[in-house]
Amino acid sequence: MKIQILLLAVFLTGCAAPQLLSSDPDNIVVNADTRRPGEAKAMADQECAKVQKVAKLNRQRKTNNLWSDYSFICVAPPPSR
Repeated sequence: MKIQILLLAVFLTGCAAPQLLSSDPDNIVVNADTRRPGEAKAMADQECAKVQKVAKLNRQRKTNNLWSDYSFICVAPPPSR
């Protein structure tokens, strides 16, 4: 019984992680938990940083009650003051 609980916990943890669906230098699409958009933004920022840009949310499309596809565009970072 304990092994089943452990396996279920590992499975659910893996499913909760955001997934990168597509990426190019200008557009990023991440599937993530609807209640945690910050995780999607963090992943998009990592991808945009590869081309010295930052992610800006373009659109959120709910795929169901738990998950959303977040579409980001990569833009130039704001100038430092």
